[in-house]
Amino acid sequence: MDDFLHNLRSGKLKQQDRNRSIYNDQYKGKRRTAMDHRRKVDSDAKEAVERLDAIKTILEGISQTQKRMADAYEATAQAEVRKAEALETIARGLRRWIDSAERAGNKALEAKKAKSETVPADESKPAGKRNGRMTEDERQEIFNIIDKMRQSGQSWTNIARHLGENGYATVSGKGIWRGQGVKTFYTRMGGAAV
Repeated sequence: MDDFLHNLRSGKLKQQDRNRSIYNDQYKGKRRTAMDHRRKVDSDAKEAVERLDAIKTILEGISQTQKRMADAYEATAQAEVRKAEALETIARGLRRWIDSAERAGNKALEAKKAKSETVPADESKPAGKRNGRMTEDERQEIFNIIDKMRQSGQSWTNIARHLGENGYATVSGKGIWRGQGVKTFYTRMGGAAV
């Protein structure tokens, strides 16, 4: 009691026990609320800034990805254009090549027709037996052709090509003339293979 009286006389009041604080004390309540509110706002602001930074990073990544995709589509389109131009160039080249081959083929056919028309009937292509062996007269005729061409310096392959183009039958009547076959035929018929 002495403390109470002393405090009353001096104008000082003893503070209340904290464990028994009054909950409707407005000053303490507002102060606590204000501090809690400030802390909450600070933490919310910090989280909001972090979220905004994360969203900004994500959006930048998306924009960069979109830009790369647009560049890739543009490069693909340019490659397709170049590919189409290359195919058109190839097609034009093939068309020219086919046309020239057809012209050459037509000239060859015309030359063959002209040759067959100018050659007398007895000197035209020999009938040669295709399904059987050649006769002795045909052998001698082919030997004479080979001999003349060898003396003029023709190769065995050129002679074989000449015999095939002029329709001379092979020895067996099957297949086509080849350089080695011409050489063998010539040596067997008595020619000197050089």
